[in-house]
Amino acid sequence: MEHSIKKDPNLYKLLVGNITSAIGVGITGIAIPWTLIKNYDQGEQILGYTMIFTTLFLFLMSPFIGVWIDKFSRKRFLIAIEVIGLVLTGICCIYGFFHHTLLIWQIILLQFLGSLYYATHIPARIAFVQELFDGSQFKYLNSILETQSQVASMLSAALASFLIERVSLNTILIIDFFTYLICIASLALIPYSFVARSHTKEITFLADLYEGFQYITKNKIIILFFLFSTMPFISVLVGNYINPIYVASVLQENAEVLGFSNIMYTIGAIVIGVTVSFMMNKIGSYKTVILTSFIYLIGTILTLVFPVTAIFLWAQILRGAGNSGTKVASNTIMMQLVPKSHIGRVNSFFSSISLLIRLCLLSLFTPLIASIGASYAIAIITLLLIVAFFGLFLCRSVSSNKLHSESKLNAS
Repeated sequence: MEHSIKKDPNLYKLLVGNITSAIGVGITGIAIPWTLIKNYDQGEQILGYTMIFTTLFLFLMSPFIGVWIDKFSRKRFLIAIEVIGLVLTGICCIYGFFHHTLLIWQIILLQFLGSLYYATHIPARIAFVQELFDGSQFKYLNSILETQSQVASMLSAALASFLIERVSLNTILIIDFFTYLICIASLALIPYSFVARSHTKEITFLADLYEGFQYITKNKIIILFFLFSTMPFISVLVGNYINPIYVASVLQENAEVLGFSNIMYTIGAIVIGVTVSFMMNKIGSYKTVILTSFIYLIGTILTLVFPVTAIFLWAQILRGAGNSGTKVASNTIMMQLVPKSHIGRVNSFFSSISLLIRLCLLSLFTPLIASIGASYAIAIITLLLIVAFFGLFLCRSVSSNKLHSESKLNAS
C-alpha cells in the first residue's frame, strides 16, 4: 500500500504545492503579528480585534465553504484560493515597492488573508485527497501530509526568525508571492476529473446545507468526538495571538525566540508525523487521539506553570507532537466515517464550531490581555483542554468495529 503510493506522481505534485505555499504563508503569519505588536501603538489590541473580525467572518462563511467544496471541483477550489492569495499579496508588494512601507489596512488585510487561507485550504485539501486516493491509503497519506506541513512550518519559522529583523516586510511578501505561483503550477499539473453528485432535480444551496446538517445530527457521537479532538488545534490558533505577547511581555525575549519556538514546535510535529501512522496501526486511531491529546495538554501545563524561556521552548515540542498527532488521527477517522459527498460540509461544520470557540476566546482575551497578562489566558485554555481530554473518553464507540463497517456503507 505505502510502496504503491510512493510511486504515485500526484502525491509529489501535491506535496510540492502544499509545502511551498505553506512556507510563504507561514513566514508572513509570523512576520505580520510581530510587526503589529512591535511597531504600532496598541498593536496587541489591533492584532486581537483583527483576529476577532476574521474569525467572525470565517464563522459566517464556513457553511458556504463546505457546500462549495462538495458542489464544485476540489482542484479548482484549491487553485482559486491560491490565486486570491497571489493577487492580494501582489498588490501589497507593488505598493510596498513604490512607497517603501505598507499602510495599516494592508497589514490587517494580509493577516486576514493568512487566516482565510487556512480556513479554506485545509478542508478543501482533505476533500481533494479523499477523492484522489484510495481509502486504504488514508492513514499513510494523512501522516505524510502532516509531516510535510510541519517541515514547511519549521522552514518558515527558521526563515522568519532570520528575516524579520534583517529585511523589510515587503521582501518577505515577495517570497510569499512566488510560493503562491509554485503552488498553483503544481496543483494544475495533477490530473483530476470532478464527478458532480447526480440528482433528478436541481438542489438549492439551502437544501444542500440542510442535507449536510441532517447527516451530522444523525451521528451525534461524531459531533462530540470532533469537538473534543479539535481543542488542541483551537489552542494553537489562539496561541498565534497569545504567543507573541507571551514571548515579548512574560519572557522578555525578542523575535528570534518566537521564531525558534515555532521551530521547536515543528520538531515535535515532524517526529510524531513520521510515527503516527505506525501508532494508528498498533493501537488504533481513537487511542492515538487520546494519547496525543494528553501530550499536548502536558506541554501546555508546563508553559503555564514554568514561565521560563528554556521550558517554554521544550514544551513547544510536546505541543507540536500532540496537536499534529491528534490532527492526523482525527482526520483519518473523518475520512473513514464520512462519505465523500458530505465531507466538505461535515468538515466545515466542525470548522464553524472551532471558529466560534476561537471567537469567544479572542473576544475574552483581547480587551483584557493588557491587564491580566498572557499567563492567565494560557490558564483558561489549559482548563478547556482538560475538559476536552476527559470528554474524549465519552466517545469510545468511535474505536469500535462499526467505524470500518460504516465507512464502507458511507463510501460514495
